[in-house]
Amino acid sequence: MRVYILLTLLALLSCVPKLGVEDELDFSIDKWNSADKDGGEREMMLKDLKENHLQIGMPMDSVYSLLGQPDTIIYNNEFKYLLSISYDPCFLSLKFVKSRLESFNKECD
Repeated sequence: MRVYILLTLLALLSCVPKLGVEDELDFSIDKWNSADKDGGEREMMLKDLKENHLQIGMPMDSVYSLLGQPDTIIYNNEFKYLLSISYDPCFLSLKFVKSRLESFNKECD
């Protein structure tokens, strides 16, 4: 009887999605520019983008070539790219000093 209950529980748990684990996509310029912001595709590319493509010290024009036109530009030294608008809008915020990438992070309202 215990074995039957254990097997039933294991079967049920295998059907439950993993909580807290986001799907991830490899970053590509084409996927980034054509991403559906309602679906959060850009947000799924964020880990790969941050780990393998964005680098502190990158020239602003290289970032622009990589990510395209920002959704918001603040004082010519901060770019914001909309990642998703599901519940609260989330952005990738990139800050520049002397036209070089100083920092980047995810911000949600």
